[in-house]
Amino acid sequence: MKELQKNIPQEVIDYIENFAIKTPKEIRQNPHYRLKIFLTPVTANHEKSADSVLSFYRSGELPPELEESLRKVGVIDKPVHVSVEGLDLKRAGEITKAVEQAIPYKFHIGHHTRAWKHFDVRPINGASDPAATKSDMCVWSAVAGGYGYTNKWTKLLIEKMSDADVFLEITGLQPVLKS
Repeated sequence: MKELQKNIPQEVIDYIENFAIKTPKEIRQNPHYRLKIFLTPVTANHEKSADSVLSFYRSGELPPELEESLRKVGVIDKPVHVSVEGLDLKRAGEITKAVEQAIPYKFHIGHHTRAWKHFDVRPINGASDPAATKSDMCVWSAVAGGYGYTNKWTKLLIEKMSDADVFLEITGLQPVLKS
C-alpha cells in the first residue's frame, strides 16, 4: 500500500486536500464524518497510459472482482448514515439582519443578493444545477427548497460591507448610514 501511495499524482493529493479544506469545519469535526478512498491499480491498455490510474466508486457499487480482492486484504465497510445537512446554516433574511446589525450602513436583502452575485457564491434562481455553490459560503437544500448560508459568509459580508468603498464596489450602490 505504501508503494502505491508513492505513485499517487500530486494533483490527486491536492484534490483530496482541497476537498478536506472546502468541507465545512462542522462536518469535518463530526465523529461520523469520514472520507474513504480506495486506490486500486488498473492495467494500462496502451504505451502512453499514465503510470497510475485512480478509480472512484460509491460504497456498494464496487465491481465484484474488486470487492473480492478488497475482502482478501481485510477491508471492512461499515455503513454510516448521518444527516449533517443544515448545520449552522442561515437563510438570507437572517444573514441580512446580522450584517445590518454589525455594520454602520443600512443593509437589506437586495444588498445581500448583489453580494452573492458579486462573489459568485451560488447560481442564479432557476439554474439547471442549484447545488453548484461555493459550499464554504452557501449550500443548496433540496429538502428545504432553498439556500442556507454559512457563518463564514456572514463574517465575510460584515468585513467587506463595513467599508463604504467596498460596499459600493460589491453592490453598485452608495451605502446609507443608519440613523
